[in-house]
Amino acid sequence: MTAATDPPVKQYYSFHLVLDENFIAILIRLVTIQLVFFYRSTFPCLFAVMCGTLFNSLSELFYFFRKDLQDMQVAMLDFKNIRARMFDYTKLFEISNELEKTLSTACCLFLCSQMISMYVSLVTYVLLDAERLTLPVILESVPEISLIPASIIGIILCASKISSQIKNCNICLQSIHDQLIYQTEIDWKTLKLVKAMMDKRLPVMSACDTVKFTPTFIISVFGSFFTYGLLILNLKQTEKK
Repeated sequence: MTAATDPPVKQYYSFHLVLDENFIAILIRLVTIQLVFFYRSTFPCLFAVMCGTLFNSLSELFYFFRKDLQDMQVAMLDFKNIRARMFDYTKLFEISNELEKTLSTACCLFLCSQMISMYVSLVTYVLLDAERLTLPVILESVPEISLIPASIIGIILCASKISSQIKNCNICLQSIHDQLIYQTEIDWKTLKLVKAMMDKRLPVMSACDTVKFTPTFIISVFGSFFTYGLLILNLKQTEKK
């Protein structure tokens, strides 16, 4: 791309400066391309990996908490053990709220920017004529068309694992609650702790509370992307007529 013979591409990556084809001109285009690739592809992917790692780590904590509850069911359901699990659950509740509050705005901006880039790449690829769809343009669109969907899907799937593990924890708590109810002598203090854990409403990871990170959101995003692509194709066919 840095030594492309396409004049518009040269002007675009040379800040529309009229330069002779020499080492300086090639270096300017090379640096510009690296900067563009960093902020359009590398940085969003690094952000997606960071968010995915944090979401996955939290889901692992809920998974281990559920395993502790299951092991406790087999061993002994006494007040001391339940109180220890209550302390752990409170910490998980605080971590979940803090993580959701910290990443909510950033994830919203990430989704907006990535979806805009994805739509722009689609429009560029669809509307350009075959003779203007040069190799540099194709190579520029490939990372966006491939990495952007992968980063969006990765974040949503990692975040949705948290909701899945929380649901499993609630099922396990309900089972413990029923097990305590069926005892001959009901331990009301222990039962009260279990009920308190069941009543906690843990947050669902979201983007500024406008979009919940669930697998359904993946379908809606790429459904709208497909519909948008068909609309652009229809407009292109209409213009040709």
